[in-house]
Amino acid sequence: MTLSNNSLNYSVNIIDAIMGKGKSTWLINTINKDYSLSPFNGHRPKKYIILTMYLDEVDRFISGCRIADFKSPEPIHGRKYFGLNRLINDGENIVTTHALWSLIDRQTFKLLRDQNYCLFIDEVFDCVRTYDEITRQDMGLLLEREFITLGENNRVLWNHKEAPNYSGKFEALVGLCDNGNLVYENQCFLLWKFPIEFLAQFSEVWIATYLWNGSLMSNYLEANDVNVTLNTLSNHNLIPYEHGNETTAKSKLRSLITIIDDDKLNAVGSTSVYKGTIMQNKINPLSSSWYKRQDEKGLKLIKTNTYNFFNNRSKGGSNLAMWTSFKRDKNKLKGKGYTKGWVPYTTKATNEYRHKAHLAYLVNVFIMPPIKHHLEANGAKINEEVYALSEFVQWIFRSRIREGLPITIYVPSERMRTILIDWLNPPIAAQALAA
Repeated sequence: MTLSNNSLNYSVNIIDAIMGKGKSTWLINTINKDYSLSPFNGHRPKKYIILTMYLDEVDRFISGCRIADFKSPEPIHGRKYFGLNRLINDGENIVTTHALWSLIDRQTFKLLRDQNYCLFIDEVFDCVRTYDEITRQDMGLLLEREFITLGENNRVLWNHKEAPNYSGKFEALVGLCDNGNLVYENQCFLLWKFPIEFLAQFSEVWIATYLWNGSLMSNYLEANDVNVTLNTLSNHNLIPYEHGNETTAKSKLRSLITIIDDDKLNAVGSTSVYKGTIMQNKINPLSSSWYKRQDEKGLKLIKTNTYNFFNNRSKGGSNLAMWTSFKRDKNKLKGKGYTKGWVPYTTKATNEYRHKAHLAYLVNVFIMPPIKHHLEANGAKINEEVYALSEFVQWIFRSRIREGLPITIYVPSERMRTILIDWLNPPIAAQALAA
């Protein structure tokens, strides 16, 4: 969903720092400092809402900020959504998950408007996806009967005059339209989980992540003309992003990461054979569309290579194996010695896999075309290479590299392998790629 300009009258503050720099620690310290200042000097601490990806991080913020007395929503009438709204109405400090927050609606919007919260988002939202729960035929029917209309920038609107108090098959669609969650782009519905108006209800917005400029959330704010202020961390202190330096961190990572350099294993993902040919802009080995075109023989080659990596090139057993693919290809590529180690390539923030030592990244990541088209049509300057890098690095940091322990990684995609190598080796650092 794209709205008119000036939806927010302030900058969204970004903390862009490599994993392990202490972004969550900085927030905990900041909140504790705010609540420890004396009220006798006229100080009134802020009210905070913290959004994090996983429940264990919810517990971490509650225990780390005891003085602020954070609450996590409890179910009311069987739904945590009602518990969230009650906490907002009561003006409590709140910590909850991205998943629960994605359910907010206009009722939440009204409650936020009166409370003047400071919002902190721990890791970027998976803020947009295609919405497949309505067919093109149904879409045509709803348009023909004028139950829905297309507003500014293809925003899908429910026509309450034509279909008031609707109850039926498309009831869920009514709420999404009223929330501003849906746009219609290139014969495809896009579902925005965080309509921009909701950000405007907060006194401050902070987002902590790494490689911000590669995220869809960055492109989303850009498409809505929202200004951002980029910061990073040095010795747990907030500094301007341009003053940051990753040289030491990159040097340590280079000593810990072994990238498989084997022409035979990597041949399946080579782009070199297409360079200079009419096919070079149409072939992206190991991309989602490439996998769709593969027959059983093509998939068997990738599976065989992955089996060889985990069973012949790595030591330590299946417990140390971590691999990824597009979800629809998972069962076709699984094999002895690594099947149970599958981790979605979009995984962020969790510590669940911090013991994994041997990794296989079997995808070549691109933004979905309808999403890219919509963002670019509304002014976002998308860098596919930084987007791919940001997804890749987040996934790698689910492994034991976050513990400072060595890992070995098989990356058959020539493009993804090159992106990783360039990121690890100055002067092509993350800041240069994101420029």
